[in-house]
Amino acid sequence: MSNEKGFITVATGKYYCGLAENLAMSYRLFSGTEYPLYAITDRKGANRLKKVFDGVVVLDEPHFTFLDKMEIARYTPFEQTVFIDADSVIVDDISFLMDDFEQNGSALSCIGSLIDIDEDHRPIHFDNRAVEHFCPDRYVAFNGGVYYFRKCAELTRCIDFIFDDLIPHYKDYGLKEFRQGQMADEPLYGLAMVLHSFRPLDYDKDVMKLLQDIKTLSWDMKKKECRFIWYGQEVSPVILHYGTHNTYTTKYVSDTVTVRCLYRRIPAIFKPFILACSEIRLLFRHLGRKNDRKAFASWFMAHFTAAYVKRQFGRIKALFKR
Repeated sequence: MSNEKGFITVATGKYYCGLAENLAMSYRLFSGTEYPLYAITDRKGANRLKKVFDGVVVLDEPHFTFLDKMEIARYTPFEQTVFIDADSVIVDDISFLMDDFEQNGSALSCIGSLIDIDEDHRPIHFDNRAVEHFCPDRYVAFNGGVYYFRKCAELTRCIDFIFDDLIPHYKDYGLKEFRQGQMADEPLYGLAMVLHSFRPLDYDKDVMKLLQDIKTLSWDMKKKECRFIWYGQEVSPVILHYGTHNTYTTKYVSDTVTVRCLYRRIPAIFKPFILACSEIRLLFRHLGRKNDRKAFASWFMAHFTAAYVKRQFGRIKALFKR
């Protein structure tokens, strides 16, 4: 395969490697694209992911955080790369993305909009400290589920600026933190893009959307169509970005079990058993997370009271009396 153009994801750690497998299988089933699909991963993930990806690239020193997404431009084997977040799935053909990003002309890009900074529009990924220090007149409104990279001197300078200036002074510049104080990719890429005059790809159609309320999601795999409510409007993107928090739901588990069964051509009769096993693993994942464990304990103590147990025994006794 040619290394001129390709799609890539980043998956470091066991959990994200599992998400990346789901992404790869949906890519094979629904996208129909001829471009190769690679994964940037850690050493333990390499053997696992090479079974479903065209190739893997191993990070020398993975961070196991959002910062691993900052290594894409340095580690991608392609001249032109479209990155897709591992907690996403492909719903339909996405080959058009490569052409659209290339025609857009920016060496670093994303799916989003450039918005002028004024009293009514404030940056969503950094605060006034960055505005006062760098004096940008616009910001990029976007979600970091998709990025585009084209290797060139301008991209290299931009990535060096991120690592040499933005990351060491992340808090000083007022870049927004995510997940208990972690650095995030959107503030770094977003600020670097406006300071280096790179443009996002501003679509007037649904391409990639971050799932907000998973209860509104419906995904018809035969029709290659998904729908959900996004900021009060129904959308139907070709890249469904679940977001990591939504991957800890039975809906995500059910959807991706269906994808895995289709990809591996597993007879439908075995799907209920596979789904049950997957939901049991989901329960143990929740119990392995501190916050989820606390919530589960509170729910358990609130429901399984002495009165509840007594009531259940009463129902059992009533059954034997019939």
